[in-house]
Amino acid sequence: MKILLINPPWYRLQNLVSTYPPMGALYIAGILEKNGYECVVWNADYCDKSYSVTEGSSTINMHNMSKLHKQYLDLLNNLNSPIWQEVKQVIKSQQPDVIGLLTYTSSLASVKNIAQISKQINKNIIVICGGPHATIAPLDLIEDKNVDYVIKGEGETTTLNLLNNINNSKKFSEIKGLYYKNCNEIFFT
Repeated sequence: MKILLINPPWYRLQNLVSTYPPMGALYIAGILEKNGYECVVWNADYCDKSYSVTEGSSTINMHNMSKLHKQYLDLLNNLNSPIWQEVKQVIKSQQPDVIGLLTYTSSLASVKNIAQISKQINKNIIVICGGPHATIAPLDLIEDKNVDYVIKGEGETTTLNLLNNINNSKKFSEIKGLYYKNCNEIFFT
């Protein structure tokens, strides 16, 4: 089973710099690989441009931020924009069985875009969401038709147990911290 863990774009949609690695996804990938799963971590928010909203100072230029917000909304809502084409290309080239999405409140719309794109590429791709927003507002995600599972809380053990159950027994009710659907009904364990 091949897993693609994605840190969705948020800074990039605003033409901002983000060079931080997605540590949560890297921890999960380490545990999954140790247990025999093939994992790829893709930071779709990585950008090495030198532009920054602080413009070299310790304060944020709010005028620039407000201009960037319109650009952000335009790019976010246009699935034909280059960033979403890149997402499509990565998913197609990796051909994952499972996509795991790191979910912050700020990136919620991007997460939903990636889930939609994933299912358009292959309706059998399993989409799992985890992270801070998944923990504080899991229904925002599990109610989305393109999201299959939501992990609440620390994800390492729950993700491993979920993948093992997908491969074998499918006894999801025994996995702690999991939101899942069965016959259009939502369950939490």
